[in-house]
Amino acid sequence: MLAAAAASRDDPAWYRLRYELYALGLRNPGFLPAIGEMLTKGRQGIAQTIRQQTGMDEVRAETLAAVVQACTDGLALQQLDQPDLDLTAAYQLIQRLFVAELSPEQ
Repeated sequence: MLAAAAASRDDPAWYRLRYELYALGLRNPGFLPAIGEMLTKGRQGIAQTIRQQTGMDEVRAETLAAVVQACTDGLALQQLDQPDLDLTAAYQLIQRLFVAELSPEQ
């Protein structure tokens, strides 16, 4: 998660492009399928990494990937708006939630 935090600080242009594409899709519905594909590929990549690293089943990994993607996109947007904002604790919280999700179900 801290690597994601560093990416939003160190490569803000990549996130700016993502948000421009989101806005483009909202203004022009013809672009929404391409935006949806971009989001899907991102979630699939995150889910694949989760499965490879944890052995988590596909459905849980995909669910967790959607949450991770939403959190990192949202935190990156805050970082773009406020470059001096320290979001380390927020990323650490996401990491703790992730670890808790890996714990055996009760």
